[in-house]
Amino acid sequence: TIGTFVGLRGGDAFPVLVRKFEPRPLRVFLQDGSNDLNIYAGDWWQANQSMLSALTWAGYDVKHVWGEGGHNTKHSSAIMPDALRWLWRGYPDPIAVAPNRKVERRIDVLIPDSGWREVSPGHEMAEAPACNASGELFFCDSKAGRIYRVGDDGKTRIFADQTGRITSLAFGPNGNLWGCKDGKQIVQYNAEGKETVVIAETKCQSLVTLPNGIYINDQSTPALRWSSYEGVLKSALDLAEPVSAMTPTADQAFMHLLSATSQSTAHARIAADQTLEYRQLFGYLHLPYLRPNSGASAVVVDSEGRSYMATAAGIQVLDQLGRVHLILNSPTAGALNGLAFGGARRDTLYVTAGSSVYSRTLKAKGLATFEPPVEPPKPGL
Repeated sequence: TIGTFVGLRGGDAFPVLVRKFEPRPLRVFLQDGSNDLNIYAGDWWQANQSMLSALTWAGYDVKHVWGEGGHNTKHSSAIMPDALRWLWRGYPDPIAVAPNRKVERRIDVLIPDSGWREVSPGHEMAEAPACNASGELFFCDSKAGRIYRVGDDGKTRIFADQTGRITSLAFGPNGNLWGCKDGKQIVQYNAEGKETVVIAETKCQSLVTLPNGIYINDQSTPALRWSSYEGVLKSALDLAEPVSAMTPTADQAFMHLLSATSQSTAHARIAADQTLEYRQLFGYLHLPYLRPNSGASAVVVDSEGRSYMATAAGIQVLDQLGRVHLILNSPTAGALNGLAFGGARRDTLYVTAGSSVYSRTLKAKGLATFEPPVEPPKPGL
C-alpha cells in the first residue's frame, strides 16, 4: 500500500536514513499513484519516488508499481496478490542483504560478510575498552571491580582485580594503562597490573591520553581538565553541560566533544598550553525514531580523519567535516558504552555494551590517541 514518507511523524527522514544505515535483510514493495495527496506535509507521489531511489541506491531488493490513482486502496487491492507472491518468493530461504549493491559509498568501511562477533560475554557491566600499542584489548567490569585482558589467543583473563569502580581506561605513551577510579582518582597500571595512584583527588568520569598528557572529564562540575603524566592539574575548559565522551582529531588539533543529550557534537581547538578554546557545534547526529536525545557515549577516530560515534541509533561514521556518511548497525539492542580500535592492524573495532564485548573488522585503520598525530588526507565533498 501507499507509503507515507512525508513530514508526518518524521516520515520524511526515512529516505535519507535508508541511504546512511548499514543495509539490512529486507525486501520492499512500493505502490503509489501520480494523483496521490500533495498537502501541507508534502507530496506523497514525489516522496515515494524518493524512497525508491534510496532503496535502489542502497542495493535493496525492491520492486515498485506506479499508477495514476489517488490516496486510496483501489490500486493496492488489485495488485496485492502479486505483491505478496513477490515478497514471499523463495521462502523459507533467508533474504540477502543488499543483493543489488553497485554504487560505492564515499565512505565505505564495510567488509562483505564481516559482521559483529561476541568477544567476551558474561560480565556484570563491561565498559571502558582500551587497546595498547600492539592492539591488545583491555576492558573493565565496573561492577565486579576487575580489569580484563583479551590475549592473542582470544581468551579473556583477569589483568587486575579488586580495582574499585573503573569508568574509563586509556593507554599512555609509557605503555601503562591509565584509568578513572571511583569517580575521584586517576590511577595507572603497569604491565603486571600493579596500581599506582597518580592524582589522589579529582572528580573524573572519563579520560583520554595524548602524547604529552591527559584530558580528564568531570561531568559533575562540569569541566574538562588537563594533567601532565606526573599529575600536575590545570583547567582546560569550563562547560555549561556535561560531556559524555571526547577524543582528539587525527591531527590532534581539535577535540571532539559529545553529549548524550544533544543532537550535535562540538569541536574545541587544542591550544599550545593544552587548554581547549573556540568551542563550537560541529557534527550533526541522527536520532532514533521519536527519541529526543542522541545517547552519544563514545568516540574514536581513524587515519582518514573519520570519527566513529556510539549513539542510540548505532555507530555513526562522520567525515572530517562532521557529516554522517554511514551508520553501522549495533551488535546488540542494549546501549553501547565504549569504543576502541585494536588488533594487529588496528582494523578491529571493539564495542562494550551491557554484559559483553563485541568486535568487527573494518576497512579502516584506527588511531591511538597516545601516539603522535597523523595528518589525514584533505576532505572532499
